[in-house]
Amino acid sequence: MMKVKSYTLSDGTTVTVQDVAEKVGCKLNTAYLRLKKSNKVEKVLMPLQTNQRRKDYGGKDQWVDKPVKVVMGIPINPSYMDGSSAIGGAKDRDGVKLTFGEASSLMRYRSQQREEWLHSKGVTTDDEEDKASFESHKALEKYYGNR
Repeated sequence: MMKVKSYTLSDGTTVTVQDVAEKVGCKLNTAYLRLKKSNKVEKVLMPLQTNQRRKDYGGKDQWVDKPVKVVMGIPINPSYMDGSSAIGGAKDRDGVKLTFGEASSLMRYRSQQREEWLHSKGVTTDDEEDKASFESHKALEKYYGNR
């Protein structure tokens, strides 16, 4: 039999990690950390806030496309170079490594552009080649996190 550790709160009541998890509606590790950090009843039994819950990977920032430098009619840093893969990960057109959030927002931006382009051309994704391309794109989104 395993002995369950009990904690004494500031008002004199004794609780276990399981008790706090059930009252608050959180996971056991959250309850344990609350009891480890404080013995005040208000802090330990405070309900979870929406901003305390885990956030999605990649954030929801919108990708901002930088203007292209054109010299004598030749684009120097075209936007299709954003997200080019390299050994260390995806890089932007200037060679700076993208964070996971930036890479995710770039992928969402490109997906949105593609959908708008297909819609403007009147193309549906029922076509077999297009459907395969669309599925591979979705697989990449899932791999890099579309969140």
